[in-house]
Amino acid sequence: IDPYDYTIGPSAASTISSTLSGGTSVTVTTQANSSAYGSAGSSSGNGDITVSNAITKSGGGSATLTLQADRNIVVNAPITSTSGALNITLSAANNASGTLGGVNLGADLNSNGGTILIGGAGGSLTSAQSNGIGYALNSSASTPAVQIGTNVNILSGGGNITVNGQTNASTSSYEGSKGGIYVLSGATVNSGGGTLYMSGISTGAAKEFGFGVEAASGTTTTFMSSAASGGVVVDAQNTLNSLGALGLVNNGSQARVQFWAPNVAYLQFRI
Repeated sequence: IDPYDYTIGPSAASTISSTLSGGTSVTVTTQANSSAYGSAGSSSGNGDITVSNAITKSGGGSATLTLQADRNIVVNAPITSTSGALNITLSAANNASGTLGGVNLGADLNSNGGTILIGGAGGSLTSAQSNGIGYALNSSASTPAVQIGTNVNILSGGGNITVNGQTNASTSSYEGSKGGIYVLSGATVNSGGGTLYMSGISTGAAKEFGFGVEAASGTTTTFMSSAASGGVVVDAQNTLNSLGALGLVNNGSQARVQFWAPNVAYLQFRI
């Protein structure tokens, strides 16, 4: 059965926000047609979900927002909570016969104490899971599995954060723009005292990074828990070449990438 495509525009974003603010969880899946959440009526598509208008939980108790796409999830507007914890799950690549399905974060996430899970179901390429979710795949042949955009903030306020991506893209030179996880300059991923888990895996090319970070001039990219609690765990792998596991993609000069935790014992790098 062909999946549905969803664009969460003004009406759908308002409906979702109101439901979450009442303490009721919401799941948007491309396997079901719900016009209230922005589906394209009875039209079938590739199974993509695009968040075009802000989703805000502004009241009520804890709730969960789950976006479950057969292929890609694109977040172009913030998903946040200002009242109560909002657990956020972004799961791409849920087509069991598919080879594509990534998550592109072009806007902020703030869960206000809730858990944030970013990854997927691995399509036909992997059934692996790590820290609560499986792996997103490349969103196209030339784009990463998980991309965190320029100056985007992913904040959990004490909840754990998991980011998992796996690439099988090919390349002839060391680079991360088609990687398992690719983080652009100036982004911040901050668990606020929870644990931050990031797993980026490359299986298709010796020089495509499993986990890549862009470095543009004068920018600072931050991965952190807090000064008092939580930790940062980076699992970067290239199954063909250990040198392709983790890399900095130079795009200027005097850029910084920083990792913060209570002390070095709370920083773990698995290469």
